[in-house]
Amino acid sequence: MMEKVDTYPIYVEPFHVDFTGHIFMGVLGNHLLNAAGNHSQRRGWGIGALNESSHTWVLSRLSIEMTELPCQYEHIEIKTWVESVIKLFTNRNFAIQRPDGTPLGYARSTWAMIDMTTRKPCDLLSLYDGDILRYVVDEADNVWPIAGHGRFRFRNALLGLGHLRLIVLNLFAQVVQSANRLGELCDIRFDLCISPTVSRAAQGIAPVVEL
Repeated sequence: MMEKVDTYPIYVEPFHVDFTGHIFMGVLGNHLLNAAGNHSQRRGWGIGALNESSHTWVLSRLSIEMTELPCQYEHIEIKTWVESVIKLFTNRNFAIQRPDGTPLGYARSTWAMIDMTTRKPCDLLSLYDGDILRYVVDEADNVWPIAGHGRFRFRNALLGLGHLRLIVLNLFAQVVQSANRLGELCDIRFDLCISPTVSRAAQGIAPVVEL
């Protein structure tokens, strides 16, 4: 049976860092989304496979806490796994660490699956005979030492992975500007909450950002 936890190596390129030599949070956020996509794709739950049946993943919540940002030329790893699945949502966790296992930060995300034809959320426990439950980690393997979700909220928006990337990158830049002053790094906390209102999103109403 396929392992439930995947590890993806990351190399911090010179053009991925700010003037202090630390990785942009936008770049790190992009790596997290890529890790989530690759993990689900390998198990038959990626967007490419789901689009064939008119389904797609929608990010509902994202929380990230970093105690240290990786530096230029540094090798790091992103571990990701599925923590739990309930009827309409699934929780995915991340660990950002050095190759020797030294933790740099953690992240948690909550996702829903949307039927692109009806624009309604899907019952994950009945879809494909509940196959997704095979990839939920054992409780002992679920390491997630950060607080719950909060803060940033998008209302009246139905956002897919592609649309969200641009928004997340912009918000990460705002967080770093307030959390990183002249190279003095502090603990960084980022929260994103998206509340889709399907009927209004279908009318093309733009999302409202609350800071």
